[in-house]
Amino acid sequence: MSQDFDIREPRSGKDGRADAGLHDFVLHLQDLVLASSDVREFLTDTAAIFATQLSQPGNHLFCGITVVRQKRPVAVASSDMRARNLDELQNSIGHGPCLTALRTESMVHVPDLDADVRWPKYNQAARQMGIGSILALPMHLQAPAQAVINLYSPTRMASPITELMRRLGWRASPPSRWTLP
Repeated sequence: MSQDFDIREPRSGKDGRADAGLHDFVLHLQDLVLASSDVREFLTDTAAIFATQLSQPGNHLFCGITVVRQKRPVAVASSDMRARNLDELQNSIGHGPCLTALRTESMVHVPDLDADVRWPKYNQAARQMGIGSILALPMHLQAPAQAVINLYSPTRMASPITELMRRLGWRASPPSRWTLP
């Protein structure tokens, strides 16, 4: 159920609006919700879309989605096995960017795993799996539900990814909280 959308560069749509590609992308996500037979299917499609749409030439991203079920983080959806393995590894270790984003309800950006010292065991394992950077974005849902989108990059992930997330409709509110529109 994947469809390609050009969300990397602002453009004018047929109605002259900038970011018409983003508008189409959001509408497609809404359609996925309505067409999905269950939440897991919707989240898997969402992870695949995020990975595809936020990847750039020479930097293919991987996306995982973790939710809290019965007070425990569970990797429920991913764009591929690498993202799933990274999410499950983090959950088994008990610390890392994803879990920190869940606990603090704040975005966690690790632009360079080689330079980061917050989660040494997880960072080392992620580097061994070919990951260079991570962006964890908590989804602010109605309590008690919690979820986080994890973007993994084999290269250093600079701020343009954060800008893309803003263009997708994520809004920052102090301190670094992100919410869906």
